[in-house]
This record gives sequence, C-alpha cells and structure tokens, in this order.
Amino acid sequence: MPFVGDVFGLNSVYDKQSLNVEQRNLSNWPEFPTYGYFVGGSTVNAPTQSSTITRLDLATNTTGEPGKNLPVARVQIAAVSNNFYGYFGGGYLNTLVRIDFSNETLSLPGKNFTAVSRASQAAVSNSLYGFFGGGYAPGLASIISRLEFSSETVSNPGTNFSPSRARFAGASSNLYGYFGGGYTPTLVSTITRLDFSNGTLNLPTRNLPAGVGDHSAVSNISYGYFGGGTGVCLISRLDFSNETVSAPGKNLPSVRRGPLAFSSSPATSSLNGAYGYFGGGGVPTGSGITNVIDRLDYTNETISTLTATLLNQSRSGSAVANSGSSFRTSSKTYGYFVGGYSPTFSGNTCTIDRLDFSNESISALSNTLTIAKNRLASFSNNYYGYFGGQYSTNIDRLDFSNGTTAPSGKNLPQARINLGGSELGGLSNSNYGYFGGGYGTCKIDRLDFSSETISEPTTTMLNVCSSFGVVSNSIYGYFGGGYSNSVVTCSFKRLDFSTEIVSFTPTANFPLSKQKMGATSNSNYGYFGGGVTATNNISNMSRLDFSNETVGDPGSKLGSNRYWLAAVSSISYGYFGGGYRALPPLVIGYFSTVMRLDFSSDTTSTPTLTARLTAAKSELTAVSNSN
Repeated sequence: MPFVGDVFGLNSVYDKQSLNVEQRNLSNWPEFPTYGYFVGGSTVNAPTQSSTITRLDLATNTTGEPGKNLPVARVQIAAVSNNFYGYFGGGYLNTLVRIDFSNETLSLPGKNFTAVSRASQAAVSNSLYGFFGGGYAPGLASIISRLEFSSETVSNPGTNFSPSRARFAGASSNLYGYFGGGYTPTLVSTITRLDFSNGTLNLPTRNLPAGVGDHSAVSNISYGYFGGGTGVCLISRLDFSNETVSAPGKNLPSVRRGPLAFSSSPATSSLNGAYGYFGGGGVPTGSGITNVIDRLDYTNETISTLTATLLNQSRSGSAVANSGSSFRTSSKTYGYFVGGYSPTFSGNTCTIDRLDFSNESISALSNTLTIAKNRLASFSNNYYGYFGGQYSTNIDRLDFSNGTTAPSGKNLPQARINLGGSELGGLSNSNYGYFGGGYGTCKIDRLDFSSETISEPTTTMLNVCSSFGVVSNSIYGYFGGGYSNSVVTCSFKRLDFSTEIVSFTPTANFPLSKQKMGATSNSNYGYFGGGVTATNNISNMSRLDFSNETVGDPGSKLGSNRYWLAAVSSISYGYFGGGYRALPPLVIGYFSTVMRLDFSSDTTSTPTLTARLTAAKSELTAVSNSN
C-alpha cells in the first residue's frame, strides 16, 4: 500500500519541518507561504500572451524571476494550490501545469481537464481538492472540474453552474468555496457556494453589492475579499461565519480589471500581519495594463501600494498561487478539558476547564455540557468543539467564539457504552468529524461540519475496538492501541480522509500493548502519553512519526503513572491533563495536574501552579480551538 510520501514526497518535507523545530526558525520549510507566483497573462492592450512567472517574496516585498516559465504562453488561466504544489489550468488549453514549491520546477503531471478547454474560470480549494469552475469554451461554460491533490486525478463531479458563468472570482473558507459575480452573459452580483464535503452548489442569498466581472478575490480564515473588476475599485467583504456581505470602506486606489490576487494567509490560519495581494490588471487609461501591486492588511483592512515593488511586466488575465505551508498552521489560543469522572463531584461531571495557552492558566467556563458524562469522545473544527457518547446519543457543541454550549441537535444513531477520549476516538479534518469504535462496536459515525448531519460511511474500524488513542494530520487519522477482540493491542489503524477507508498500518506498533492513553499531535508527530498495559499503569510517551509511520520512544514521561487522561496542543506544546492511577504500590487516586510536552525537544515539565484542572478527574476528553 503506497504511503502518502509516494505522492507528495513528504519524507523530505517533514525532515525540513523538523529542522524548523530544532533550530527554532522557519528557513528550512515555510510554516506559512513565503512566495506568491504571478503566472502568464496578457502583457499589452493587444492580446499578446505571456509564459513568464514572476515571484513575489513575501518577507521582503521584492519581485524576481525564478527562470522557470510555462511551457506555452497562456492568458485567462486559473490556479489552485496545496502545501506542496500549485496547479495552473485553462487558457483555452486542457493541460494542467504543476509548479513544485520546493524547487520551483514546472512539469506536466499528465492529468488534464476532461471537458473542453476553457478560459476565464474561477477556482477554489481546500486541503484535499481544487475546483475549476465555469469559463469560456469559447461559449459560456457551466461545468466544474475537480482536481484531487493526493492522486492528481481530474474528474467532473456532476455539479455545474446554472446559468453558465465566466470572468468571476473564487474565495475559500475551510468548509466552502464561494464564487462571486461574473458574466452569465449579463453582469451579475450572485454568490454561489460550493460545499467541499459533498460537491453541491447552492445560493446563500447573500450577494455582492452590484454586478461585477473581471475581478479577483483573497481570503483568510474569517473573510473573503472580492476586489476590483471592470470599471470599479470597490472591495467587498464576505464574512464566512454568517455569510453576510459588507463594504469595509477600504478599496483599491484605482480602477482595475482582472487584477491578479493571492493571500499570504491560508484559509486554515489567522495570522496577525497576514496580507492579501492584488497585482497587475487592466486600467482605463494609459497603457491599458499595469504592473502595480496593492496589499490588503488583514489586521486593519487598510490598502497600501507597494511603491518599490512592481511586476516585471504589466499584465492581466494571469493566475496566481502561493507557496507551500505546513499542516496545522492555525494559531491556537485555548485548550478545553471536558467532562469526566471526579470524586469531588461524586460521579460524572459536565464541567469544562479552559487552558489559556498564552499564560498556561486554567479556569472553568460558566457553561457546561448539557449532560454529565465520562468516557466521551470529541473533535473540533475552527469554530466548534463537538462532544458525544457515554450512555447517550446526544452531541453537545461548544462555540469557541463565546464559550457557550448547546445540544447540536444531531445525535449518534445509537447510545454507545464506554465511548470517550479513551474509549471511543474522535478525530476531524476540514470537512468532517469522525466518532470511531467504542465498547461492543466497530462502527464509525461521521459528522458533516457544513450541515451538522450524522451518517455512517461504509467503512468500519475493521474489528470491535475501544480505549485507543487518536492523532491525525490533514491526510490521515490514526487509532493506536486499545482494547480489540477482547485483548489489549499494540497495533495501529489508519483512516484515509480522502477515501474513508480504514486499514492496518504494518510499520506502526507500540512496543507494549496498551490502552486508555492521552493523545495529541503537531504537524510532524503524534504523541501518546500514559495509559495502562495488561499489568501496569505507565507514564511513558510514544511518538508516531507521520513521515514514515513508525513509532518510537522520545524519552519523555508524564512524571506519574496514569491512564484515562486527556490531551490538547498549542502550536509549540502538548498538554496532558487529569487521569487515574489504580495499581499499587504507588498511591491510588485521581489527578488534576497538567504536564507540558515541548514539541521542540520532546521534554516534559509542569508548566505553572495555575495549570491544574479545577477538580481531579479521569475519563475526560479534550479539544483545542484553531482560530
């Protein structure tokens, strides 16, 4: 079975990311995009096409030419990108061209559009797919083509625009792609939403303030900005949280048609100081095309012109892509330890303790779970944490923006006994959250973040399994150890988010069979702390290397033997909290202490006296926010 490194070359990427941590800098591999690439386009009033690639260095705001150009000059092309490659398509050609961000080489992956060649498309993407929609072929087109990043295959999912559309722009959130404006052939203000989870289109009834075409869009985790267009310099802002459209009052300094745009902040992050860039485009006077680059500052929504930074040639109708960034680049502010069993409360609890990553203090939220629970499971996206299980089918939702909790209204199809952070594993990617296994079952339930509906994909845990630890990157979820087929196991199972197939990972095994661990992860590794073997409570840490799927001992310990604990992570640290110790000769009891794992050195320590749960408890669960 091929590992993901066979497709993306992740081994070398993860090596470089590891050096970032060891050397405490970002020079080995960018944790956020470091370059923007302006590709092809029209260079003069007459339709002279260009093959040139211009690179904008985001750290220095300087432009240059890497000397790697398109194999054929093209205009009115579109682009999508993931962490490793940018893909350029259209321009009245079926061919996809790929740029490798690690060495700036261009190649033809041989996976091209199956429909007729198109120009003036719009494109959106998430971590798994890129979507190219509409365009001219040479008449107006309605088709949407999907590029699967993991296999670089192109397909037509059967979702099309109605009416056909061209010369519009796309912005992406974590859950949706938004196509705004364009020609149908009349100028429209319509915003159409593409659901990344199922590929369906709908109209959120929130439109741009006026019809616009030949414009561009940038986005960060919270907003999409549609700027410029034929005869206008207006910037309109789409709020992803409620899909309202407003005018922030900060516009491009001049009217421009078809400016090239990209964002230095991926849709999965909220960097302070991140920018959106609008470069080039057609102007109503003078040469007709400009080489000016304007920058939108996301922190205060001001626009400034990079007066010392120009494109190497004036052009419009180009495509843009930003260079790679690593997984889990979101800034994180809080971790939440939820529910559990506490002798202080003489049983199950509904309390939520919040760990502030900025000062490592813990406080109790005034809001609680609607039902007291232990051995519950959890996962999160950028906006909510979801908690389910333990003798109940209900799923509670924690709103990260205001700390309130409420029933999600969508329940598990059956009440599962002994599910929880240790009994049933919850994990998530950008589109779905998964509850897997539990006592007496091998089922997996899937929560669609876009609609909060629950369904059961055909995949299962392969066998009845509970009490395992769960970690994930953006491609796979890993279930490690646990109680399987009536014995404690050391094996790992892997859920492929793109196919929803579960398989055993032959190279990943714990040195000892164990269960009821706390587990958390960063972009390179998954960490499993504590737990219980067939004979002992343990404090050891095991580390899963995502690059080669091997498990090793980093040498770090929790400081005390315990199991039924929970864990969260910030960008720099993992935090393991709570738990229970049952076996003598050590003292039997419950823990409120939190241990900190430094991802850069794999060392553990007790952070502060205030980093204690508000009550000693075990059988709890935990999530981190990502906004």
